[in-house]
Amino acid sequence: MIDQRFAVAANPNFSKLRSSLRGKFLKDAAVLTIGRGINLLVGTLSMLIFGVVMNKPDIAVISLFEMCVGLAMTLGVTWNASGIVRFGKAELHNDGTLNKTATTRLYVTFPFVLIACVLVLIFHSELIQYLNVSSDAFAWALCCSLLICALHDHLSAILLAREEHLKNTLFFVGQAVTKLVVVSAFLLRWFEADPFNYVVALVIGDTLLLGLRLPGCRGSLYPLLPATRQDLLSFFRYTSPQLFGFAGIYVVNWIDVYFIREYGGMSALGAYQFLYTVFMKFAMFAFVANALLFPRIMEWKKKDPSKISRFLEFWPLRVLVCMSVLSLLGVALFPLGFGIVFGDKYSIAYPAFAILVLTLPCYFFSYCLIPVLNSFDHVKYVQCANLLAAGVNLVIDFLLVASWGVTGAGVATFLAYWTKAVMLLILMHLFFGMRIRSLGFLLLFLLLLVLVGFGSGAPDVP
Repeated sequence: MIDQRFAVAANPNFSKLRSSLRGKFLKDAAVLTIGRGINLLVGTLSMLIFGVVMNKPDIAVISLFEMCVGLAMTLGVTWNASGIVRFGKAELHNDGTLNKTATTRLYVTFPFVLIACVLVLIFHSELIQYLNVSSDAFAWALCCSLLICALHDHLSAILLAREEHLKNTLFFVGQAVTKLVVVSAFLLRWFEADPFNYVVALVIGDTLLLGLRLPGCRGSLYPLLPATRQDLLSFFRYTSPQLFGFAGIYVVNWIDVYFIREYGGMSALGAYQFLYTVFMKFAMFAFVANALLFPRIMEWKKKDPSKISRFLEFWPLRVLVCMSVLSLLGVALFPLGFGIVFGDKYSIAYPAFAILVLTLPCYFFSYCLIPVLNSFDHVKYVQCANLLAAGVNLVIDFLLVASWGVTGAGVATFLAYWTKAVMLLILMHLFFGMRIRSLGFLLLFLLLLVLVGFGSGAPDVP
C-alpha cells in the first residue's frame, strides 16, 4: 500500500485538469520516445561505422578525452541542472519566465567552468601524456568542448523546465546526425580517421547546433537578471548534495576506463569502451522517463497527488519485468549480430557486454524512482545511493580488473547499478510505503544470474 499522503478524494473540479494533463503527458511521451527512437537508429548506424573505421587504440584515446570532459562537466555543470526545474517551475508559474532561475544557475556554474579550463591549460602536458597523444591541440579542443557542452546543458535544463521536449529531442537527433556525417566522411576517406579530427569535428557540429538552439530560449536565457544572495543560497542548498551524487555517477561510468587502461592496455580499453557506448545507447532511453516524470510529478504533487500513488503501484514493476525479458533476449542475440558486422574485432569484450546488457533493468528501474524522490526534496538520499554505487564500482574494479580484465569491469558496473536500484527501492519503501517483495525478488534474480553465469567461468582473484 502506498503512503496515504497521496490519497485524495475524487473531485469533479479536477476532471478537466486531469484530461488535459493526460493528453499533454501522452504527447510528450510520444515526442520523446519517437525522438529517442530516431536518435537510436541514427546513432546505431554511426556507431557501426565508427566501429569499422576506427581502430581500438584510437577509440581508447577518444574515450579518455570524453572522460576528461565528463569529469569537468560533472564537477562544474551537470550537478546543478535540476535546480532549474525545481525553482524554475515556480518562477514560470508566477512570472511566465525562467530568467531569474537561469541567471542564478549561471552565477553558480560559470566559476567552475572557468577554473576547469584554466587547470586544463596549466596541466596540458600531463593531460597529453595521459591521453597517449602528442599534440597540445587536444588541450584546447578539450576547453572548447567543455564550454560548448556546458552551454548545451544549460539550454537543455531550461527547455526541460518549460516542458518543451520537442526542442530538446531535435537537439539530440541533431547530435546523432552530426556524428553520422563525421564518421561517414571518415568512411568515404574525405578526412583521415584519427581521434583529433573526430573530436574537433564534433565540437564544430555542437557549435552550429548551439547557434540554432539559442533563439528558441529567448525569454528564459536572456536578458540576464541580478541574483540576490538568498537566491544563490537557496539554489546552492538544493543542488549541492547532487555534486557528490553526480561524482558517484561519474565514477560508475568512467572508473572502468582508469583501471582497464592501467591493467589491460589501450586495445582492450578501446574494445570495452566501444561496446560500453552500445550499452549506453539503449540505457539513454531511461532518461526519457526522467525527462517526463520529474516536471510531471511536480505538477501531480501540487494538483493531484493520487496520480503519484497510481504510478508507484504499477509502473516500476512493469518496467523491471519488461526490461529483464528484453535484456535476456539481447544477451542471447547480440553475438550473432556483432559477429556479422565486426567479426572478432571486439570479441574480447563480449562477456563484459553481456553483463552490461543485464544491467539495463536496474538502470531503467532506478530512473522510475529517482524523479519521485527528487520531487519530494529527498535529493541527499538519492545522492547517497549514487555514492554507495560508486564505492562498490571502485572496490570491485580494484579487485577484479587486474585478473578478470574487461569482464571484471562489466561485473563492477552491474553490481554498482544493482546496489543503487536496491537502495532506491528501500528508500521508496521507507518514505512512501512502496511494496518491495516482488521487486526485490526480481533484483535478486538478476544478481544471481550475473554472479553464477559469469563468476563460474572467471579466473580466481588472487
